[in-house]
Amino acid sequence: MNRISMISVFLTAIFLSSFLTPLYADDFSELKEQMKVMQIQIKSQAEEMQKMQKKINKLESEKEAGHKTVSAEKIVQMEKEIDSLEVQVASSGEGHSAVRPEDLFHKIEWHGEIEWEFVDTGKDVSTGEAEPHFQLDKIRLEPEIQITENIRFEADLDFAESEVDPDEFYFIFKNLLPFNTTLQIGKDDRFFKANHLTERYPLIANAFWRDEEVGFLLESEFETFYTALAWGQGTELDLRPTGEDDSVSDAYSVLHDDHRKSAWNGIKQVSAGIGIKKELDDLGEIDVLVFGLYDHLSAADIAVLKANLNSYGVETHDQYRAGVNLEYERENFHFFGQFIDAKDGQLERYAWFVQPSYKFELPFGWKYINDHRLLFRYGALVVDSPKTFDKPVSWDREEFTFAVITDIVENFKLKTEYTIEKETTGAGDIDNNEFVMQLEYEF
Repeated sequence: MNRISMISVFLTAIFLSSFLTPLYADDFSELKEQMKVMQIQIKSQAEEMQKMQKKINKLESEKEAGHKTVSAEKIVQMEKEIDSLEVQVASSGEGHSAVRPEDLFHKIEWHGEIEWEFVDTGKDVSTGEAEPHFQLDKIRLEPEIQITENIRFEADLDFAESEVDPDEFYFIFKNLLPFNTTLQIGKDDRFFKANHLTERYPLIANAFWRDEEVGFLLESEFETFYTALAWGQGTELDLRPTGEDDSVSDAYSVLHDDHRKSAWNGIKQVSAGIGIKKELDDLGEIDVLVFGLYDHLSAADIAVLKANLNSYGVETHDQYRAGVNLEYERENFHFFGQFIDAKDGQLERYAWFVQPSYKFELPFGWKYINDHRLLFRYGALVVDSPKTFDKPVSWDREEFTFAVITDIVENFKLKTEYTIEKETTGAGDIDNNEFVMQLEYEF
């Protein structure tokens, strides 16, 4: 995507932002006034209920004492009036629910995920992998709060031994504009993230979209077409191991678009995509997305490039990403492919993968482990830089993954995966093939 196109997308994002900001300010101001009116109504109704309850208590006391002037019918009528007031307090006169603090917990939908696995990475002196071991990969809670019919909040909270990491958190505003438009504000995955299915991420993910970014995402649909426009603070360049073994150091890491932690660089990233998703009658369904991204490297990003590449000394700040996703599905067959071309200053890279898979059911009618998916993935990462063994960011890589994904019961999977890695290091091969077996439960 050329610079003129990216500038056009950027100006469009600014225009939408300036247009939507006063719109939301007016809506929130009106909502605030409505809430004040509701609070006054509820307080008045609550006071009236207390008065009525005192009357009932008095009448019941008189009845127990034998006062004949008190009729049972009168007490029943008073109780009906109390029930009516309780209904009024539960819902305002204009149909807005009155949320009490003690009811807030029950308005949250709780989902989550638990992942426990066995990892065996080829042991090589040059990379320093651990011996085969078990590890708790993830405990995640996913609260979802429906604020109004068209406003929702979602988050992913990952629990480690000593901390809680808010991995994702964002507000979703629906039905803002025509064409089924949705605005998302917060921290989430990049919209061109691929459907990789396995526990291990492909090389292209570790390089370009495995981590999240903070900003605005505007998505629309019109018949078979859909669009995405994002504007935010982007990511920062860092190093990341390619495998699942979380004990591995940066001994053979790739250059990685990491979620921004400290190298703040302003709100300079803009990305856009247009796609088509279409049913092909009996031939299945196809989904194609074309996307592009522009950002501005920070001083810290340039320092990472200089430290991890040979003879990198330029101060060019432009950063580009452009690519395409292709997904096809027919009955039990699924295919996904992705290509991304990237430029960071003067460093050029590209990556791709193809991933066919087939799901089948055993003919035995077993209660458990009856559904299986066979999957194969082949991908590569190519770096336009001289290869040096002690600078793994400069290596070219290939990756072959063979996997069987087994449904033990609903929402409970066993993933068995073996990955063969090949690197062009400039000084021979390393042994870092990886076997992973994982139990994953989602709720």
